[in-house]
Amino acid sequence: MSDNLNFSPEEALKKSNDGDKKEYAKLLHWLDHFSMTQLKKMVGRFPHLPKSIVEDVSQEVLITFHEKHKSWDENRPLMPWIKTLIKHKFLDHIKRKDFKVAINGCSLEEIENVFFAREDNSLIETEQWEKLLSLLSDKERKIIELAKLEMIPLKKIAILMNMSESNVKIQIFRAIKKLKANA
Repeated sequence: MSDNLNFSPEEALKKSNDGDKKEYAKLLHWLDHFSMTQLKKMVGRFPHLPKSIVEDVSQEVLITFHEKHKSWDENRPLMPWIKTLIKHKFLDHIKRKDFKVAINGCSLEEIENVFFAREDNSLIETEQWEKLLSLLSDKERKIIELAKLEMIPLKKIAILMNMSESNVKIQIFRAIKKLKANA
């Protein structure tokens, strides 16, 4: 919460699980803000996705959190659990709504690779994304930007890059493999 720099989601959850309703209200307010912020970053990477996803998924996160918060193990950190919840609700929403056209036929694994890094499922921040892209060749970077960020169909990328469509697919596969290895 921005008005209280000392706010600890873990402490608030412990208190709310012990029956403190005010702490639970604070925690839900914090979670709503946190999930909306994270989801805006995610949806922002795919300009063709409807912005309404942010609110829809955030509500799903709050509902699931409300249903499951008592199962949280106080001996484990809370943030990876919350980030995983946001990630899965986002991916479930995309699957359920079938946004294949909006995400240009990307597999869910490719989307996960773009949005999440390492075991803690942290969202890849813009600076880290830029750093990862800098590891690619100019050609690979351009193809990834066209295919995964600008959502241009592979056929059109092939024409723009003066390549065959199958070569574009190979370049994307190799670039994603390189990004995974360095994420």
